[in-house]
Amino acid sequence: MIYVWVDGSCRCNGSKNALSGIGLVAKRDGKNLFSIGRRVKGHTNNIAEYYAVIHALKELRIYKQEDIVIYSDSKLVVCQINENWNIISKPLKYLNNVVYTILKRIVFKSLVFKWIPRELNKEANKIAQNITKYRGESDA
Repeated sequence: MIYVWVDGSCRCNGSKNALSGIGLVAKRDGKNLFSIGRRVKGHTNNIAEYYAVIHALKELRIYKQEDIVIYSDSKLVVCQINENWNIISKPLKYLNNVVYTILKRIVFKSLVFKWIPRELNKEANKIAQNITKYRGESDA
């Protein structure tokens, strides 16, 4: 079983000057598989949260024969991906479609998205927050 914690962070949320980053932490048997931080495009925290999921799925493609649990502290993103909540925002609809496009191409043994409180997502959160401290070119 692989457990992955994802988080997105956005400074100046909603503005043209927004600075977004993601943090990913993956573990198997308590051992780190990867920890990744990246700058991403996007002017809101919700967009950054979706990019965190998208990047996690891409990183996990080499583990598609495994059972995977992805944890996020974004209730909105988890509930939208799990089809529990409607998606009103056009950018979030687009990103949700990207998630499902990836899931059609990469069929995992099993994959579950779970919401967790922020307090249980400290490692991914710290990585995402550190990424948004610095200015530079985005790579998403």
